[in-house]
Amino acid sequence: MTGVSTSAAGATVHYRTAEGEHEIEAGLVVGADGIHSTVRATLWPDAPAPRFRYTAWRGVTRPGSVWPEDGMFTLGRGAYFLAHPIGGERVYWALGVHADTPGVRYPDNLAEVRRRLTGWHRRVGELLDATPADAVLHNDINDLGALPTYVRGRVVLLGDAAHAMTPDMGQGRARRSRTRSRSS
Repeated sequence: MTGVSTSAAGATVHYRTAEGEHEIEAGLVVGADGIHSTVRATLWPDAPAPRFRYTAWRGVTRPGSVWPEDGMFTLGRGAYFLAHPIGGERVYWALGVHADTPGVRYPDNLAEVRRRLTGWHRRVGELLDATPADAVLHNDINDLGALPTYVRGRVVLLGDAAHAMTPDMGQGRARRSRTRSRSS
């Protein structure tokens, strides 16, 4: 997608393919195209761009391997570690770390997390031991300022395009999902 425009009659999505420029008319356009949203930038051009805050690793443990009853949130020097139970007797965890420069990457994300968490409490190590290396993601975390509205004509923003969430803000249904999976 290269842009979107709106009118009283509807909205037009502009996009490019190998064959050239195209557009399609719609009664409603939902801009759910992430924190670097083309829809947001096109219709709210004066809104501040995403701003780098810190870097984070996120992972999910193997089913049934560990189970923190109420989750946890641990603070360290320039870092936090959190864990939330999710469905299927798995645990979602995240490590957020102060970083000055976005875009720095590591060849082995799980090994980097272990290195950074050396000396933290036992439960952190248990969660890392229960996490397959391919279940670890590393992303830079950005702030995205609020807009006065997420609707412009026949276009609405949704998800990170509207209000980006940091890893420490999610998992609202974790408790309910855990209860359901335990009673099954």
